[in-house]
Amino acid sequence: MQCVVRAFEGIDYPKPESGTVAVTYPLLFTPGDPTPPNPTSTAPSSAP
Repeated sequence: MQCVVRAFEGIDYPKPESGTVAVTYPLLFTPGDPTPPNPTSTAPSSAP
């Protein structure tokens, strides 16, 4: 979640001529695949 916060902290918006401006970003978080990824191991090749 911190990566999302960091991404939005760096955004600069132009200053309004007067008053306040509200900015809304629709974010949709969905659960990922519950199956953990299989680690792929690469066996070292043997050179003759």
